[in-house]
Amino acid sequence: MGFCHWLGTINPLRKGMNQTQEPPNKPQPTQKEALTLFLKAFLIPTVVTKVLIIYFGLNYVEYPDEGYGYGLAITIGLMLTNFGVFLYKCSKYHFD
Repeated sequence: MGFCHWLGTINPLRKGMNQTQEPPNKPQPTQKEALTLFLKAFLIPTVVTKVLIIYFGLNYVEYPDEGYGYGLAITIGLMLTNFGVFLYKCSKYHFD
């Protein structure tokens, strides 16, 4: 009895504790509903980050030594992270 035996014992327990699984009888969204969900998931973070980039960018150009560059860098990092999460979530969706 080693690690593999323990892993085989604990995996069924972990699967039972997963609360994020969808019920098996949940209907798949139609293509129009899926497109609406994708647009919400993409456009809302994009608009928010674009507004923040414009705000921090304009203030950084006007007042370069007052810390707006940090806000600009953080906003660009958040934008790239949001886009990566969006791509990761969309990669699991299969179009018919």
